[in-house]
Amino acid sequence: MMNSGDKTIIEEVVEDKEPVVDSKIINTEEDLVKIVPRGRPKGTTKPDAKKQRLQREAAVKLWKRGVLHWKLDSNQKSLYENYHTTKNNLLVWCLSRQTGKSINSSTYVITETGPKLIKDINIGDIIYGYNKDGSVSPTKVVDKIDCGVEEVFDLVGNGKVLAGCTDEHYWLVKNGEGNLLEKPLKDFNEYDKIVTVVNGVTDSVSVRKENRRMEQCWDITVDNDTHLYLTGDGLVTHNSFLISLLAIEECIRNPNFKIAYVLPRQNQARKLIKSRFNEICIDCPKELRPKFNTQENVFVFDNGSEIHCIGTDSGNIENARGQRFDRVFMDECGFMDSSEFDYYYKSVLFPTMNTSKRRLTIMISTPPSSAAHTFNKYIKEADYKKAYTRRTIYDCPRFKGYEIEEMANAVGGKDSIDFKREYLCKLLADTNSLVIPEATDEKMKDIIQTWKRPAHYTCYTSGDFGILDWTAFLFAYYDFRNDEIVVEDELVFNGKEYTTIDMADAIKLKEKMLWGDKLPESRICDTSWQIIVDFNNLHNLSFIPTRKDDKNAQINALRMKVSGKKLKINPRCINLIFHLMNATWNKARTKYEKAADGSHFDCLDALIYLIRNINYHKNPYPKDYDLPKGGFYSPKQKQQLTDVQQSIRDIFTVKRRR
Repeated sequence: MMNSGDKTIIEEVVEDKEPVVDSKIINTEEDLVKIVPRGRPKGTTKPDAKKQRLQREAAVKLWKRGVLHWKLDSNQKSLYENYHTTKNNLLVWCLSRQTGKSINSSTYVITETGPKLIKDINIGDIIYGYNKDGSVSPTKVVDKIDCGVEEVFDLVGNGKVLAGCTDEHYWLVKNGEGNLLEKPLKDFNEYDKIVTVVNGVTDSVSVRKENRRMEQCWDITVDNDTHLYLTGDGLVTHNSFLISLLAIEECIRNPNFKIAYVLPRQNQARKLIKSRFNEICIDCPKELRPKFNTQENVFVFDNGSEIHCIGTDSGNIENARGQRFDRVFMDECGFMDSSEFDYYYKSVLFPTMNTSKRRLTIMISTPPSSAAHTFNKYIKEADYKKAYTRRTIYDCPRFKGYEIEEMANAVGGKDSIDFKREYLCKLLADTNSLVIPEATDEKMKDIIQTWKRPAHYTCYTSGDFGILDWTAFLFAYYDFRNDEIVVEDELVFNGKEYTTIDMADAIKLKEKMLWGDKLPESRICDTSWQIIVDFNNLHNLSFIPTRKDDKNAQINALRMKVSGKKLKINPRCINLIFHLMNATWNKARTKYEKAADGSHFDCLDALIYLIRNINYHKNPYPKDYDLPKGGFYSPKQKQQLTDVQQSIRDIFTVKRRR
């Protein structure tokens, strides 16, 4: 029995004393992480008392050090490492969606003591959760969020009002094919039925929306393996993590650290962030928990650090002006106003980090539903700079194969646009604006590869000159027998600080490295005669000017090469690959838009000039290349004949009359 003067293990840890477990001092982060449970806390799991004591002790110690990565799954940990090791100022993550929800005050939730209004539910209450195996079991409420007044609807089924919720609220439904999936109310169709569990019997019910109105709403988070729970009439309903954990870690580790957490709507920012924070902080020591300032929408830590919840709607983004931030986390970027997105980031948010020693922005979202959304530009720029990360539903360890199959079937199959965008995080291609729409991910898998150079080939150097922009050169050869154009390497000069001397030296070195003493069949470029003469007279490099008429036909010739996979590009040609896959027309389709890398897709034009000027009819192989050595007779070849051969020759030789 513990005396009143004794202190608990947790109190010792809070006082920064080294905890002692089984006569062993636990101090290293590695040892502590081994003790705490993996992933998010599971309130329904009840280990033995000793294990609970060890886990509490280790968790408190890690919280005090600002170490929270033990709460992450394997997929989230890879992103966590990306965040802590990046040297970029901007990271873009396209991740599978996880969203929140809201239920109105008059909806009942089933608790262990009977139905209870959601507005009267408290953290710690036991309600009934719906598990992955279809069973129902008690689970703890770990968070309750006041979502404010929102637009709600009654859900009417079986002749009565079953619940009330917002259009964004997620329910477990059975669709027309009998598949189970989680779906927001706004996406319901006539075949969807909400799953119910009444008296232990699982069923489903059709509902319709009625009585649209404004009402106080609430959101709760439960601690089972699905985050699903039962409302008063047995309806099964649903309950986003890494970015919030990173924010909390930074603020605990770094006093006076300031973070802007930005979402499309102010109300959404307050609701979702509070929900995530409460979930993460379920085992956080009291003195480390941030306090939420409702008026300012700011989480405040005792060490002076702050996390500001900011929406981009209704002018709320202007609240960030005049602030100083060390980090900016922009969530759901694909659903912010496309026409204002550049303004949000470049004019308002980025300047707030000017005085920070290590400024960093993370943009997170599933891809936008429109290919023209401004966020797509940031994705492509980050991809080019190796600062882009994409995680699909297959990367998430919490979903099994059959569950992913159900998700795919619910949105029209794995080949549907919705599945590719929402679950595979693939960017929608606006085929009307892409210069080479055939350069898809699938086609490029065959095009981007190393190609075994044949015994005989004709090689070419092709260039697109820019005065203020890029100058790009491609080094390629034509594989006559396989009818393949193979681009082996590239050179890019950005800006006018480079002279023709720099370019000529680099071209000679590259050709020497690739082809030794073999000279190109021709060097092609689009520049003026004066530069061509300079290259020839001053640098001993002969270029010929390319024709530039009928450009659409030349682009179409390239498109046919891509479509027919008669083009191979070495993986080291990163600029060419980026330009080929991302070149877009301006609205008038008169010229290319400016690329995310600052170019005007100059490598693409160099490729077009190359394809136009290759001599496809020249056979580089010797005439007798395939003939076996010996065993054949060539009239041009002097050869000593045997007596028999000479006799046969004499028989068939016609003698001239004298």
